[in-house]
Amino acid sequence: MARTCYAYADKIWAPVHIFPYTGESQEFTLQPGEYLFVCKGAPGGGIEETYNWGYGASAYGVLTLEESQTLYAYVGGPGEVPPSTSISGGLGGWNGGGNGADSLDNCPPGGFGGG
Repeated sequence: MARTCYAYADKIWAPVHIFPYTGESQEFTLQPGEYLFVCKGAPGGGIEETYNWGYGASAYGVLTLEESQTLYAYVGGPGEVPPSTSISGGLGGWNGGGNGADSLDNCPPGGFGGG
């Protein structure tokens, strides 16, 4: 079975926690040490199921802890895809995704942002 690792800041890092989208915060505790955080934004997109989705941004950073600490992960969700008959843009994803623009002059509604 393949194992995912990341090369960053002159080290090789193996995942300790991987958080799926749940629509709510997820509590976790880390012991003292160095941790690489790899944060990937939820996808945004267009309209209808057939349009390609845009990728969310990525951010990386190292956190050094000298004592155990409880943290919370807020994993954003993808935006809502409006029905093909809709003139309203889709709702943005949980945790900060922007809403899509409404239809104007017979153009389809605008895309929406991932949380």
